[in-house]
Amino acid sequence: MRKTMTVVGTVLVLGLTFAGCDNNGGGGGNGGAGGGGGAAVNNPPVPAPGTMELNLTGRVYSVDSGGGFFAFPTFTPFPSEQTRTVTISDDHGIDETGTIASGQLNFTVGTPTSLRPIAESWSYGITVDPPTAQGITLRSFRTQAPGDTFSSGGLELIHMSGSVRGNSFSSELVQREHIFVDRDVIIRLAQDFSETWTYTEDDSTVNRTSTTRAFTLTLREGWNAIHFMRVSIGTFVGTIENFTSVTQASTTTISTADPGRQLRWVQSDWYD
Repeated sequence: MRKTMTVVGTVLVLGLTFAGCDNNGGGGGNGGAGGGGGAAVNNPPVPAPGTMELNLTGRVYSVDSGGGFFAFPTFTPFPSEQTRTVTISDDHGIDETGTIASGQLNFTVGTPTSLRPIAESWSYGITVDPPTAQGITLRSFRTQAPGDTFSSGGLELIHMSGSVRGNSFSSELVQREHIFVDRDVIIRLAQDFSETWTYTEDDSTVNRTSTTRAFTLTLREGWNAIHFMRVSIGTFVGTIENFTSVTQASTTTISTADPGRQLRWVQSDWYD
């Protein structure tokens, strides 16, 4: 029986999974058919820490996650003749609406009016100084096609790459998120946080270890950018089409610094 494997170890809000290889089982880039490198992409600018108005711009790409096993997604410019409206995924007291038109995103986000304790946005133990600080995090956005009565797609600012060589694989996922805080604040994870779990998928045993490195984020009142970089490496027993076990280790680093990867606004229609 043929089996699929999600090398990155995560499912994005877009509904994408990926694992990278070329036709020879070698490394893939982050653009072009078959995972080729493609032309350089200019990253959307990082907002200045503490800005009170978030201006989100840049070229938008459609993604084809591929139908093959270990197939790397192909990115193509979003069709210039199509349009989308863009809204916030969750209710944060943000009423602004953006657009994707002529292949470009244009979305200006003001000051949110519905804030929450910062720790509620994190899935592991962090400290917040001062502890009463509140904020919201924008991880993804909803998109809606003309004539639709509901949001039918998602938008995220990400980088993905990966490779398979023999029975080893590696992948990298980078995402930029935007966080609003109501005062200057320091968010800290004092020590590395790790989780390990084993489960069965398609009659195969999957062993995964995920580690988030300790970090300190110094944020200014207003909007700030945070970058998440997850690097995964692993091995599998068997073949790509029919493997019996997978062992994977993922390490995530979190920083306000731009990691220097080619980030793309990636739009995916859920009904596709």
